Formats: sequence, structure tokens, C-alpha cells
Amino acid sequence: MILKAIKTSQQFVKEDASAHWYGVQPDGTIVSRHDADLRVARKERLYPSPTTIEKDIRANPSLSRWIKNEVAKAFVNNPRLPEENDDVYAARVLQVADSRRDHAATRGTAIHKAIENEGTDDPVILPFYEAYRPWHEENIETTVGSEVKMADDSIGVAGTTDRVVMHKKHGLLVLDYKTQQVKDGKASFWESFPRQLSFYAGAYYRKHGVLPGIMSVVIDSQNPSRPYEKLYTKEQQAHAYREFLCNVWLWCASKGKDGYWPAGNWLPNFGAKWIDALP
Repeated sequence: MILKAIKTSQQFVKEDASAHWYGVQPDGTIVSRHDADLRVARKERLYPSPTTIEKDIRANPSLSRWIKNEVAKAFVNNPRLPEENDDVYAARVLQVADSRRDHAATRGTAIHKAIENEGTDDPVILPFYEAYRPWHEENIETTVGSEVKMADDSIGVAGTTDRVVMHKKHGLLVLDYKTQQVKDGKASFWESFPRQLSFYAGAYYRKHGVLPGIMSVVIDSQNPSRPYEKLYTKEQQAHAYREFLCNVWLWCASKGKDGYWPAGNWLPNFGAKWIDALP
């Protein structure tokens, strides 16, 4: 067989333009609009999610290293076939790497769903829920809300938090569950966790007049085991919220010549009294 040289674009990775959007109805109902883009958001005055803002504005070194490692392993473990040019080979290998990412996301979603439904019939996921359940019974007095949609009209951001609970020791908390591969018994609590949680706590305060604390709960996605928890201090929560406000402002200002300001042009207010009144 004689192989002909085929020109390739050398543009193997496409830009990720995905985003999570929410619409706030006149009666205050919050509707997910994950099918929208910035053009639609401008037309309908949709709010971006904390995840979208974080992804666009702040680098995540831990996530970047994981992605690079998965791509490198995919190339090492999948040699080029004789008939493949650069574009075809790169597309195949990136698909392999993406499948591992998608598998991790699917398992994480399934574990989240089991916690939300307080059980599962999936024999693969059931051991993870059973390992989680004792922690829940020891720590959670009541669940105030699960998969709670929240919005802050003063900055134009909305999203969905995993759970609002009354903790037996720490009182009212916003909880966020994260699934990850835990190594050597040490969970990774990323810097983005408290920034996003602080938004939900602030949005809850604006609606109900009560400010929750914030806690991250990490679940090992590979080995069923007791969750790893981190309660953020008053100072950490206040600092995280100030960072979040900066990120939102930068995100809004970066969207085109005049930016995109769903709540109107605003400046971060670091002097809000409730920030310093954190429990």
C-alpha cells in the first residue's frame, strides 16, 4: 500500500463554548436554559451559572493536570494506525480521552442522584450510597431542600445547589457534593468550591434573611468509603464571596465591547454588612 500525504489542519481541539444559563420568571421561578448561548442570553436576559463564570475566568491547575494526563495516556496507549493522518489519529485519541472524562461524569451524576433519591437500584452505585449514608445520619438533622435553584438579581447570576440542610452541629448549611478519585486517603478541596458555595449562601440570605454556612463533601468515585467533609470558616466564606464578586464582574465585562450585564452595570460591593456577619 502506498500512503499519500494528506494535509491536516493541526487544530485538534475545538473551543468549548458550552455554558449553563438560567431564566428568572416574573413570579421568581428559576428555569434552567442549558440549551442557550450568549446570543440567546442577551435577547432573553438570562443569568449565567457560577460554574460557567468559574470556568471562563479562573484557571483550575488540578483539573488541567488531570485532563493533560488523560490525553497523554490516551496517546501512549493508542498507537497511530498506518492509514491515519494527523487529524484522524488525533480525533480518535481525543475521543478515547473524552470517554474517560464522560465516564467519570456519568458516575458522579449517578452518585449524586442516589443521594438525592435516598437510594438506588443500580448495583454499581449502591455501595457508594451505602458508604455515604452513615455520614448523613450522623450529621444531617433535616434536608431543607435538594437540587435548589437560586438566583441573585443584584448581580445577575443563578444556579442549582446540591442541598441545603440543617446540620446537627453546624446549623444551616449549603452543601455541595463532589465525586473524585481520592488518592492516599486525601481528598482534593479545590479553591473553586467555596467561591461557588458562597454565592448560594448569599442568594439564600437575600431571599430568606438567614445566612447559611458552607460545606464541601467529597465522595471517592472509585472506592466506596466514608465521605470527606470540609466546613469553611467565616473568614474563608467571606473571602470566597469577595473573590466570586470579582469573577462575576470580570465575566460580565469580558463579553464583547460593552460586556453583558443581565443585572445592569454594577461594581463589586465588598462592604456589604452581611458578608462580615457570617456565622
